[in-house]
Amino acid sequence: MSFIDITERRRLEERLRRLASAVECIIGVRDRAGLAAIVSTAIRDLIAADGATLVLRDGDTGEYLDANADTDIWQGPRFPLADGAAGWVMRHAAPLTLTDITDDPRTPPELRPGAPVRGLCLVPIGRTSPLGAIACYWSEPHRTSEQELGLAQALAHAVAVGLANLDLIGRLTEARAVAERLAQVKSLFLANMSHEIRTPMNAIVGLAHLLARGARDPDQEDKLGKITAAANHLLAILNDILDFSKIEAGKLELEENDFDLGSVLRRACTLVADQVRAKGLTLALHVDPVLTAATGLRGDPTRLTQLLLNYLVNAVKFTEHGSIDLEATGSEEGADSCLVRFAVRDTGSGIDPAEQGRLFDAFEQLDASTTRRHGGTGLGLAINRRLAELMGGAVGVQSAPGVGSTFWFTARLGRGAPAGSGAEPWPAPVVDVPDAPESMLRRDYPGTCVLLAEDNPINQEVALELLRGAGVRADLAADGAQALALAGERAYDLILMDMQMPVLDGLEATRLIRQLPGYTATPILALTANAFGEDRARCLAVGMNDHVGKPVEPEVLFAALLKWLPRRPSRLERTPGPQPGSDTVPPLVDAAPAEPPLARLAAIPGLDTTLALRSVAGRADRLLRVLRVFINSSGDHPARVRKLLAAGDAPGAQRIAHSLKGAAATLGATEVQTQALALELALREGRPHAEIEPLIDRLDATLSGLLVAIRDSIDAPV
Repeated sequence: MSFIDITERRRLEERLRRLASAVECIIGVRDRAGLAAIVSTAIRDLIAADGATLVLRDGDTGEYLDANADTDIWQGPRFPLADGAAGWVMRHAAPLTLTDITDDPRTPPELRPGAPVRGLCLVPIGRTSPLGAIACYWSEPHRTSEQELGLAQALAHAVAVGLANLDLIGRLTEARAVAERLAQVKSLFLANMSHEIRTPMNAIVGLAHLLARGARDPDQEDKLGKITAAANHLLAILNDILDFSKIEAGKLELEENDFDLGSVLRRACTLVADQVRAKGLTLALHVDPVLTAATGLRGDPTRLTQLLLNYLVNAVKFTEHGSIDLEATGSEEGADSCLVRFAVRDTGSGIDPAEQGRLFDAFEQLDASTTRRHGGTGLGLAINRRLAELMGGAVGVQSAPGVGSTFWFTARLGRGAPAGSGAEPWPAPVVDVPDAPESMLRRDYPGTCVLLAEDNPINQEVALELLRGAGVRADLAADGAQALALAGERAYDLILMDMQMPVLDGLEATRLIRQLPGYTATPILALTANAFGEDRARCLAVGMNDHVGKPVEPEVLFAALLKWLPRRPSRLERTPGPQPGSDTVPPLVDAAPAEPPLARLAAIPGLDTTLALRSVAGRADRLLRVLRVFINSSGDHPARVRKLLAAGDAPGAQRIAHSLKGAAATLGATEVQTQALALELALREGRPHAEIEPLIDRLDATLSGLLVAIRDSIDAPV
């Protein structure tokens, strides 16, 4: 082998090394501009060309991406594929080499006159249906060797792979963007549906609770109990669906708070204690002494309680005789965390081993027949599996037919602040129901005064009645601006704040209240139908302390008040006389008014007085008062909608329609409710003015006629 052969071999090896390096860069490229820069630089290094460009096919045209030359040599960035050398290469899927274009009739017409090009080499990108071409040129005549042509073609094959990757990346990016938009739409839909469902459920649960407190007829008590049970069952289904949707979408985030494990366990047992007693079962709680040390734990106590309740409720449901045991043991100890194993053991019917494998799958029910004894969504155990995995643990079951079942899960919990010294001694073999939170409020917090910020009349009525019944004084603000004004005038022990209100929403009102003197530490609790974790995060971000969901469950509300009210409630000094918006205004006489007004109201078309009375807990005097408010405050709603639309404020017009719809639903004004809903939907969908104006006209006429009829019925002499 001669010295020349060795030199040529080394030169080829160096070119192959550069080719491999270029291929590696091409595979990792993420955009066309980067690809063009890599290709034009690599081809010059490989075959010593004076310049190069990447040409990509775009339908029936080609596009020069990078000339990589000191001067412009091409007529334009785009050209028809029917013309030019690059077009010929892509049409024929074959390379083209020109030694000297001045002596060759195939001179590319896309070259500018006087361009410093003599030698030219073009290779297609792709073997069958080229995606483009690589064009190389020399300023002097140049005969392209077979080795140079082979290197250029090898680089072109790598570029074809790079372009395929770019196409895949583009498709994946677009698909991801679509998926994210769909996830946002889904989350918004679920949030809106949660709000729309929970708001009327709040009225059902709250009013049933209030009516039950004053019921004396056993038949009425039984019916009210069934209403409450059905409403709570519907809420449980709604919560399961929302939780599962959030978990599937990756939207559920666990909180990190210090908590006392004993309190969490006792609360879970307390929540099922009534059901346990009703079935004649016993419920026992056993805690590993290792977990009873003074050091507290850190994690998400709300989700931990949810895990425990899903198991406990199932145990009560499927156990007819015997006992249920809740156990907590420490299985792994670490400096910063510990793995805790929780188990619920029952003496129920048990589960066949062949069926146990699908227990924790979504929507699975071992008895899926329409005649099954026990209902449910089949989501509870699936949610437990996902929650346990989020907590760094797992789930499982041991069961035998006729013996019973043990459902367990593990969770890795951090080390938190030391637990309070008032913890109860362990183990606690039998769970007793503590004093009702309402009784504790009435006994231990006399004189407490809270501010309620809520714009929905039904929610106002329910919340105020619940607070009054617990001995808590409350001032009412119908929007965030009123809440801010009242907080600036006097001090409150606690504030209940709705998130969605007119004028000033709950988030902004909270942020401004926190800036008032003396309100840096006042507990502010979000009172809202928004059920998503991100909504809770927004509440906490502006300075709220906690979140109470709607429909408001009385025991949950009272428990939240007990948790956050100062240990020594302040004795507020009140100015004499009633305050605006306060429930301390002297109440109207409770005696029912004369019958004729109700009879006349019942005869009004489009007004269901049965629904209206139900929304005010059967109080006829209260209904007449609310109807007067409705007469005085709602007549101008259609005109306000028109004014806002003329000013370009479609969201504001939609809020007015939504508010009128809610008020009409409260008062049984069914026709106004239906028409206000139609207007709200039209505004939400952004329909043209020609479609919206007739809806406003129709609503205006119906509302005006109804208000006149109500006024005449109320004011007519008895």
